[in-house]
Parts: sequence; C-alpha cells; structure tokens
Amino acid sequence: MSQNKKTVTRSRSNKKKTKKTFKFSNNSMRNILKYAGIAILVIIFLSGGVAFGMTIAALQGTPDFDPERMSSALPSEIRDRNGNLIVRLDREQYRVETDLDDVPEHTQQAFIAIEDDNFYDHRGFDPRGIMRAATTNFRTTGNPFRGPQGGSTITQQLVKHAFLSPKQQLERKIQELWLAIQVERVYTKDEILEFYLNNAVYFNHNAYGIQAGSQVYFDKDVSELTVEESALLAGVIKHPSRLSPFNNPEDAKQRQELVLRSMKSQDFITKDEYKTAKSVGIDDMLTELPERTYPNPHFVDYVINEEVIPILTEITGGSSEEARGQAENLLYHGGLTIYTTMDKSMQQTAENVVNDSNNYPTTREDASGVTQPQSAVVLADPESGELRALVGGRNYGINNMVNRTLSRRQPGSVMKPINIYAPAIEERIISPGSVLDDAPMVFDIPDTNRTYTPENFNRSFAGLVTARTALVRSLNVPAVDLYVNELGANKAAEYTEQFGITTMTESDKRNPAAAIGGWDHGVKPIEVNAAFATLANEGVRVEPYAVREIQDRNGDIIYEAVPEKKPVLSEETAWLVSDMLKDTVNWGTASQVNLGRPAAAKTGTSQNQRDGWLSTYTPNLAMTVWIGYDRHDAQGSSISNPWRYTTSMVNQIMGPSLEGMEIRNFQRPSGIQGPISISTKSGLLPSDITPDDYITSDYFLNNMVPTQEDNAFEEVEICLESEQLATEDCPEHTLETKVFLKDRSYMTTDDRWTGGPGRVPADTELMAPEESCEIHGDGEEGVSPGLRGDVIHDGRAIRLRWSSLREDIAGYNLYKQGPQDDEFVLIKENTANTFFVDNDISEGETYTYRLTEIDEEGNESTFAQTVTISVVTDDTSTEQEDQVEDETPPDQEQENNQDTDDPEEDEETETKENEHEPEEEENGHSTDPTDDLENGNNQND
Repeated sequence: MSQNKKTVTRSRSNKKKTKKTFKFSNNSMRNILKYAGIAILVIIFLSGGVAFGMTIAALQGTPDFDPERMSSALPSEIRDRNGNLIVRLDREQYRVETDLDDVPEHTQQAFIAIEDDNFYDHRGFDPRGIMRAATTNFRTTGNPFRGPQGGSTITQQLVKHAFLSPKQQLERKIQELWLAIQVERVYTKDEILEFYLNNAVYFNHNAYGIQAGSQVYFDKDVSELTVEESALLAGVIKHPSRLSPFNNPEDAKQRQELVLRSMKSQDFITKDEYKTAKSVGIDDMLTELPERTYPNPHFVDYVINEEVIPILTEITGGSSEEARGQAENLLYHGGLTIYTTMDKSMQQTAENVVNDSNNYPTTREDASGVTQPQSAVVLADPESGELRALVGGRNYGINNMVNRTLSRRQPGSVMKPINIYAPAIEERIISPGSVLDDAPMVFDIPDTNRTYTPENFNRSFAGLVTARTALVRSLNVPAVDLYVNELGANKAAEYTEQFGITTMTESDKRNPAAAIGGWDHGVKPIEVNAAFATLANEGVRVEPYAVREIQDRNGDIIYEAVPEKKPVLSEETAWLVSDMLKDTVNWGTASQVNLGRPAAAKTGTSQNQRDGWLSTYTPNLAMTVWIGYDRHDAQGSSISNPWRYTTSMVNQIMGPSLEGMEIRNFQRPSGIQGPISISTKSGLLPSDITPDDYITSDYFLNNMVPTQEDNAFEEVEICLESEQLATEDCPEHTLETKVFLKDRSYMTTDDRWTGGPGRVPADTELMAPEESCEIHGDGEEGVSPGLRGDVIHDGRAIRLRWSSLREDIAGYNLYKQGPQDDEFVLIKENTANTFFVDNDISEGETYTYRLTEIDEEGNESTFAQTVTISVVTDDTSTEQEDQVEDETPPDQEQENNQDTDDPEEDEETETKENEHEPEEEENGHSTDPTDDLENGNNQND
C-alpha cells in the first residue's frame, strides 16, 4: 500500500516585500475585532477575571505597528564599564536572508510541525494552544503565564521579536495578541514564515536565520537541506545552546527525533522517510564548527552564558526551556545594549600574560590539540563585586573554549584561611598569636576503619608555633587539628558556604583531608576569588557580577544589577586574617609577590603539584590565578614549583592594574588591641625566663588579650661538661642553670607516615635532657675522665666530648691517629672547649684520639685519655676503648680541623636563616575521599 504525504497549499499573494499600509474595510475591521475579542476573552479568562479596564490600558500602550521592524533583526552590543564597544553580537557573514521559495518544503514543515502545527489555520494566535499551555503552567507554577509550556504561534514569536519588551507580563501578552492579529491581517502566511525563518530563529554559534544555520551546521546552502538536517535545525531553536549538536549531541538527537515524529504524525513525511531520517547519526551530518574570533572571548562567554541568558530567561518567563530559547533569540537579534564591568586595560593585560608561553613550564599539546598546562585568572573589585578581568585559559579556540574560572580544581592550601582560620578566629577559638602544635598526629576517617596521618611538604614538624606562623608557613597538621578537633567540620562547612563556595560535598565534611584541600570535586577559581575579596571587603561578601545594565532596542532599561551583600565575618576577624596573610607576602610562601603596596595572599598546591593557586588581594583589587593540567591522569601532569608561575602572573597582571589607584592599607578596626608581646610557645605574656628568641608580638580582639604569664619554659640545672642533668657529684664550676622548653607528650612517627618513622617535633631539642650526668663520680685525679666520641651526620663526622676534675686546667691538646698515620698528629692545640667535631674521616675506617691537659702555667700533662672509634657503614655504630697512658706528647703539628659549634646548633641556625624562603606546598586528593590517606599521602603546603 502506498504511503500518503500531505502537501500544504500556500498562498503566494503579496510576495513582494514592500511597506504595508492599512486600509480597513468594514468586513476586515469586523474580522479584526472578532479575533481581538476572542483574544481578550481568553486573556481575561486566564487571568481570573482581570478588569476589562486593564485590558484596554494594555492595548492603549501597544507599540505602533511598523512593518519595517518585521525584517530588522538588530544586533545586540556588549560594552565595557566605560561604555566602549567590546563586541557586536552579529556578523554579516552569518546573517544571510533567503526567499521562502529557496527553502525546501520539508524544512518549512519541520519548523511548523514543532513550533506551530496550526500555523496555516489560525489568525495570529491559537486559542487551543494558549489554553493548553496555560493549564500546564498553572499546574506547574500556579501562574498560567509562567512555566514550562509555551503557547505562542509563529506569528506571536515574530511579534515578540520585532516589537515588544522581553518582560513576561500580562500587559505584554495582551499587546502580543493584538499585534499578532494585525500582522496576520497585513501579511500572507508565506511572508510571515519567511520573516520568521530569516529573522526570528537563532541556532547558536552566531548563526541567525535559516540560511546561516544551514551553513554553520552543514556547510551547505539552505536549498540543499535534507529532512534529517531540517529536523535538527528546527529542534535547536527552542534552546540553542543546550540543544546545539556541537555542545550536547545526545540532547540534540533526542530533540531532532521529536521533530521527526511530529512531522510524521502530521503527514509531512512518510514512515519510510521518518525511519531513514532517524537512522542518520549526528556526526554524519555536521561539518566542522567555524572558528570564533571575537575579542575577550572568555569574558564575553561568561557575560552571555552565566549572566545575560539567565537574566533574560527570568525576564521572559522564568526557568522554562522555551523561555531560555526566547532569551537567546532576544540576545542575538533583539538589539540589546549590555553594559559590563570589564576594565578593558586590565582584561587585555591579563590575556597577554596568560597567553605568554614564558609564564609556563615546558608546554605540549594534549590529544585534543589543547596547549597544556593551562591557567585561569579572575580580577575583581572587592567592594562592588564587579569583575574587572576574567581569562579562562590560554590559546582560546574551537577545541579550547573551556572557561576554567568555572572549572572545579583541587585547591591545596589556598582554602585554609577560608574554611579554617577565619572561622576559628570568628568563633573566638584562636587568635593569630594562639599556639598550635605542629606535631605527628593521627586522625580517624569517619565511617571507615582507616586513619589519616598528615605531613608537611618538607616532611618535618615544627612543634609549637603561633597560628600566624602556621598559616603563613602553610603547615598542615595544625590546620587539620583545628578543622577536626576545635572548629569542627560542620562549622567549617557552614562558613565555607557563606563565603560563596558551592562545591563542598557531604563526604568533604567527613574527610579530615578537606582541611588542606582534599575535596571530592574541588573549587572554582571565580568562587575562591570572591571568598578572598570578602576578606578584603572587611568581611562582607558581594556576589561577583559582570553585567551592570541591559537596555532594550528602545533604550529602556530592562535590567540593572543590584549585587547581593552578605556579612560573613566581623570586620575585626577580616582584618586579623588579612594581617596574617600580609606576612605570607612579607616572609611566607608568597614572598615573591611584589606589588609595591600592602597586599595579602595565600598559596595552594595540590597533591603531586598538579594544581597551583595564588589568591592575592588589596583593598582595591582581588585576584586569583590557577595553573595546572586539564586532565590529571596524563603523563607528566605535575608542575614543579608552581608558585614561580602564579606569583609571576600576579606581579605582571595585578601590578599594572593597580597603577593609578590610591595606595591603601587594610584599616584596623577599633576592636583590635596590639601589638602585644607574647611567647611563641604558649601565646601568653612573656615571663622573666622566656628566651628573647621566643618572644614576638601580635594583635588580639579586645576580649581575647592574654593576661597570664608564659608557662611553657622552665629552669633546670645541668652539668656543662656532660650536658646532662646535674647531680650532687658534679663540681660546682660545671653547674649552670639553663632555660628549657617544658616536656610535653608527643608522638614519634612510624610507618604510617609518608615521611617515614622516627621523626619528632623539632622543638623537642629545646627540652631539658632526660638523663643525669654520667661523667662525674669516677676517675683519677689529674686525668680527664669521660673522653668519649660518637659518629654523627650518617658517618660523615666524629664528635668528641670530655671533662676534667681539676680546677687549674687552662686548656687541652687533642691528637689523632688515623689509618694512614704512623703516630699521633696534633689536631687541636690548647683549646678551652670540651668538645670537638672531626669532619676529616672516612666511612669504614678506625681512628684513635688522645687528649692531654695544659695547666695554668702552660705545662702539658704526662697523662692522656685515649678513645678509639670505628666508623661502621651499616649502622654507624662506634667502638671505643678508654685507656690512660703515661707518655710525653708528640711534637705539635699544624691544625687541620676548625673549631665549630655543636652541629645540632648549626642546623637550628640554618633553619632560622632560611625561614623566610618561599616554601613549596602539596596536597592530595582522590575521588574516593579515603584514597591515599591511610599512609598520610594527602599532603599540602
């Protein structure tokens, strides 16, 4: 049996496109009034009996019917904060009008089938469609005019595009119906359809009108469109961005098949044609998407997709899919003027720096041809929330249009001020001068039988430190301890959300590694920047935005930004955190930042240095930069020392951007006292015995000022010769009272820690010795008892120590005999010290040392103490033989070793000298929040 296909008979009268004039006969006027009356009755019914006077008022405010506007699709413009044009959203090569005669019939039918199946029968509006849409919307939203279902005919869509404000109001609906009736009176159906296909349809990718859609999607003339291609285009216009096959091929295919079913049900195509068209894959139809070349593409994309489209969607009818499609159509040919917050100079500077390959390590292209590593930059005004510059990556192109300012990346330690230190200060748990313990700790991972043992990047533990030092040096253990045991994960999450971070999950809240950046899905640079801008703005968060104002084609303002402002912290807390982060720039992990004015900053590095972050702010500007690879599973996806690149970008972008702005410091509130001197080991006021090296000064909230004296130190009497606790046998001249850090409980690392076993906090060296003197109480008078030695520095040196029972000793001579020496060689003459470090040794060899005494008259004793030490390569053990010899010392020879301090003291000095160097950071994360945690693999700066 043959299949029948319906053919539509169309009127071709009045095909010539000339300006229409109105000459109403009595019959035509009666017809208009008849349909207008029906329209008014429908509206009054739907509005629940709205007063007839309101309808008359709406009709009186209807714009003049100017037929020329039917074919005048006006481009919208995006302008910067000074009103200068950024881009005109219209390119002539993508707006090509065509006659309806050149549009295949099945193409026309595709649009009619899905958009207005009663097109050839109604007189401008379809009462059945209006009632159907109103009923659905009322059930969904309680408002017949706002909801997921649209009842507009092709004629109404054309009228909305050409004449009316986008605002979805009852008044506009009345005007829309009235104008639709007039259009139907003046133009033929074919003319209306031609106007519609040329001027009222948008296909995304800057394609306006059916001819442009055909060229952009299929690289062919509209006359060559197939059934399946026509159905694809007809499906796109409802939601051009989401239904674009280039963006979402699966959604586009589903929509295309809906159009094909509608065409089949209306007998526009046969079953065989339906099956054939349905079987063609999306990839088999599409051509390569043309390159976009408009300026400042990431900022423009953000303005369009993140702000203008949602704004216009709300204006045109809420969150429905049809409303969003109307919003996109309005944007691209509604003649809008969009004023943004962009500072053109800052934006251009940011783009130049981001695109400069010198600001990256060695680059390569991934499998998609995208340059790696990538970066993202956000620059905003903290007080107003206005985005001044935004760059979502380098080398923007057809395969690289991702706006990475909106991508979620592992934050590393950049979040510590936001989710730990600021909340802890606000909750009065700590002050900047409060003392935290950077020591080995074990944390349980909730809902598992596993534990978490965090490490610092340098695999060492500092011991007791102030909160300021812990944050500035980005120490991990104090942060995790605060997060888990003091502040609490739920309270931390509450503040994090108030700062505007939207990506924290429930599992993040249960995961102790979230304290130092181990998040399920990471964070967005644009949200991180807004969080730090909150600190810059005295604790008040302002929602970041890029669109100041939108005007319609008539110059009427249809949108004006009123950014939401929300207090998150007190101004005192914000100032204290900012003051701490100023030290991150002065001597911490961001010490390479150089803006020539007061600035605060926080760095962050994720596990294996895959992501590098730097958020920097002044009272004038806040900037966040991220650098990393788009995919972490790629080989070589880590960046060595990412802070080098992030700080360079901040200096190159933020520095010039601040030029000409007033140099401002963070204004200290009245509720702050200080600087007040405190002990760095207790956070309390210094006592009489607090060593000067452990006294600093800091700021406090008025009700948090310390009043008690330091209790972290104690005085202990020791024997100078043994450097152990003094006993009653120690001679008086060997006794001295010294100040030590009080003993406290601490853990020693074991195999659960990534850095290995046997490590303790560094400041345990400041504690008093645990053992009593073993030198005094034995030995002969005139002999130096206790000459002893041990191998140190993993076999690279021998340390000798000794003492004397006689008070008339003025000095000592030390001799050495090595494996190549036939006799003892003088290596230290007449030294007053009671220790010596010999660095001139070799592993696997044995050395003998002889010590003699020199009295006050310069006489050398005939007695000598001897010790023999073997340097064993396996475990650096020592073998000693003590003996007393009666002999005359050999001739004195030239010294070959320098006198030196205790090497442990050297190491401590070196640490102090280098504490201002930028410290690298590291943090770990996996999709499973417990992955990499059992052995402490989740580490950060």
